[in-house]
Amino acid sequence: MAVFAVPALFCIAARKKAEWAEGNRPCAGIEEEKKSVVHCILHFCEYAGGTSGRNCMKYWLPKTMILLMVIYAYICMWHWPIGFTFFTQLSNLYAAVAVLLQLIAGPGRLKGFKYSAVVSILVTFVVYLLVLAPIYPGGILAAYRQDHDASLCMHVLVPMMMLADFCLNDRPVQLHRRWLLYALLPPTVWFCMILILGAAGFRWHGMPAPYPFLNYRAPSGWFGFMPETAGYGSMGIGVAYALVVMLGVFALIGFLILRIGSRPKDSTNR
Repeated sequence: MAVFAVPALFCIAARKKAEWAEGNRPCAGIEEEKKSVVHCILHFCEYAGGTSGRNCMKYWLPKTMILLMVIYAYICMWHWPIGFTFFTQLSNLYAAVAVLLQLIAGPGRLKGFKYSAVVSILVTFVVYLLVLAPIYPGGILAAYRQDHDASLCMHVLVPMMMLADFCLNDRPVQLHRRWLLYALLPPTVWFCMILILGAAGFRWHGMPAPYPFLNYRAPSGWFGFMPETAGYGSMGIGVAYALVVMLGVFALIGFLILRIGSRPKDSTNR
């Protein structure tokens, strides 16, 4: 994520600096006697977001809520260094970086980056709801109430807010089907990182992977099928099959987001 985020941030900063050098600064359109703090804040929102009134709230509110929820969840759930290995934490961080860069860049920019983040966070929602929460030892409700409801923020509230923000502010857009590759890039990079860490001796609760469906040390291994061994440390199917399903979920959600975001009868989305 940093590979994409840092260059994007520098490009945005350079563009803003050029605009400000031309006299297009926040508060530049406010009369001198009206330059109160409130006026400057409102004018800055309109300048940075390219919106005003109700549209300004629609653009800024969901992004601000996403940032606050991710910060709260990280404070409650952070465990170093293991926190940077779970896809849940990384997808939430990815979402926060995407909306932050959009706030800086303004509407209509970085939509490919945002699209990839939306797909990743929605997969976090689906996988936790259907796979991980049901096998949590304390039950489904306990799974979402972990760490002062930080789990609820990361697995439900942030994904839903990201989807709402996308539907409100990022469509209709001229998306391209090749963007499905962008959706598959984060899980591929993440899984390669997990394999390297596992081979180096890193362990998650005794497993060589942070999630049971990636535990290749389980009885089912890479290609086995042993549903009788399913539990908190194994899903009972080979990791290779789990990977195919996982990438299929990413592709399916990515395709649905493409359909939601594309213009009706738009022949350019191919």
